[in-house]
Amino acid sequence: MAKRKTLSVSSILAVKRDSIRSIRRDLKRAEDSRAFIAAVLSMTADLQRAVDSVSADITVYTSPRLYLYLDAKVDSLKGERVAKILEIAESLGFDEARSSDYASEWSASRSFHYDGTFFGVNVSAVVRFELPTEGEACKRVQVGTEIREVPKYEIRCA
Repeated sequence: MAKRKTLSVSSILAVKRDSIRSIRRDLKRAEDSRAFIAAVLSMTADLQRAVDSVSADITVYTSPRLYLYLDAKVDSLKGERVAKILEIAESLGFDEARSSDYASEWSASRSFHYDGTFFGVNVSAVVRFELPTEGEACKRVQVGTEIREVPKYEIRCA
């Protein structure tokens, strides 16, 4: 029977060093794309100014992907502000657009997802409109209930 290896401080630190090397490689790739990322941010400046809050993230595996998250609180989806924000987003030339709704007991929102490649940078932008749960123009409405059968398991030994 082969002797089982045990953990050592050295092996734990080696894993951590590998993680740090990987992060440094990703950071280097992102820094190499700095000018292109800056160009994308400049291109989307009007869209960023039109919403209430903006955040971003970047991943760099083989090529950079910039994620933009743009949030706006609105009373209605039919308002002028929503139309203006979507007009700006659609004028940027994204390849694909889709929307999705989220409604729960506590919140409601509609998100518009855009994907495209600009200056060699893959960009995913999500414009999310937060709606009041009890507004005059738009509100969250319960449309039913859902009862789901979920398998239940336990461990039994003979």
